[in-house]
Amino acid sequence: MKLTYKPGGMPPGGYPYTDPRSGKTFDGFDAGGAGDQALRIAKYRRANPHIFPEPDWIDPGFIAHQILDFQVLRLPRRFFIEVNHVPRLPPAGSRKANPVIPETGGKCGCGGDLMPIHCATCKGKRVVGWTCGKCGKKIGR
Repeated sequence: MKLTYKPGGMPPGGYPYTDPRSGKTFDGFDAGGAGDQALRIAKYRRANPHIFPEPDWIDPGFIAHQILDFQVLRLPRRFFIEVNHVPRLPPAGSRKANPVIPETGGKCGCGGDLMPIHCATCKGKRVVGWTCGKCGKKIGR
């Protein structure tokens, strides 16, 4: 699973952070964004090497991930978990299935190539049938 950020500007309250080792709280509005907040926290951690002796804990990239992990716990609806899912299908008979290219290898009985007919109301996002370029026969709806 992978945590993915939903874009949409500054989260409510900015990017506040409470350091897990020292307990120091960083105000979310003092920094312009998560990157600026990571730099502020890195500066604090470099000034306290007795609390943060590991080099990872003063790396701004590592700190930015810690800030985002903190935000996931604070605002779970701003984030979502990406998982493999099966799309929900409409109830049977509620709408016509999107026709797939006929099993004739994309050719009409006359030997002409089949061209897709796109839905006019959804701006061509959906194929609603096929038409033969040679004889004009329509397959589908």
